[in-house]
Amino acid sequence: MKKMLFICMVGSLFFLTSVVTANEVVSTNIVGYLVNTNVPPSYLTGPTFVPVLSCLQDNPDFTILLEDITIEGMHLSFDSIQFLSPEDSSTIVEAVYSSIPAIKGWWKLGSPGVESLDKTPISLSEGFLCNFASGNNITLTYAGEVFTGETSITLTNMFSVLANYLPVDLKLKHITAEGMHLSFDSIQFLSPDDSSTIIEAVYSSIPAIKGWWKLGSPGVESLDDIDFPAGAAILCNFQSGNSVKFTFPDPMLPLVP
Repeated sequence: MKKMLFICMVGSLFFLTSVVTANEVVSTNIVGYLVNTNVPPSYLTGPTFVPVLSCLQDNPDFTILLEDITIEGMHLSFDSIQFLSPEDSSTIVEAVYSSIPAIKGWWKLGSPGVESLDKTPISLSEGFLCNFASGNNITLTYAGEVFTGETSITLTNMFSVLANYLPVDLKLKHITAEGMHLSFDSIQFLSPDDSSTIIEAVYSSIPAIKGWWKLGSPGVESLDDIDFPAGAAILCNFQSGNSVKFTFPDPMLPLVP
């Protein structure tokens, strides 16, 4: 898979809804897009941007809609994206994109032109599983505004797909996860070829062994340097019943080397 990232800063003078005092720009918007080409058949992914101008709202809603995601090359019968159940990780929504002008947009798999899924909401940090069986060269594009500042996401479900929603390639050491049980909770990196689990990690808040470790080996086998690329996603498996708070860094600040 190849990835192309474009980011630019746009002064608020360019927006009709901007707040401007005299000739001074009092806010800026950082916008961009991320293009993934030749997406693997079982890629776990999620949006890397929020809707433009949402960061300036008094009560911001960072939810995007499925129609905000651009994808090219999907086969209407053999390719789909899947949203997973937070209860048992089974598929609850399966969507396909049509580029045919008369029925352009997202549809329920098996019902193109009948049951639209364009307005399906995707929350900040939410991801989905690609199921691309056609072998087509599929291109997936996310675009919008960069979510700036350090951010915390609290997950309470047994299963959640957590995306790196920042347009910055991270390592696990750049993220903390308070509340994980060292034996009963984990995050799973899935194979992009067949969605099997290839890495299973747990986070320890204990000062002497603080950081990410291979499940079953806290304090022994560190996974701090595992890559978590922009737009990639992981499957959270929380059997303890704990709420887990993930904290992501400010993408505009230098990352810890």
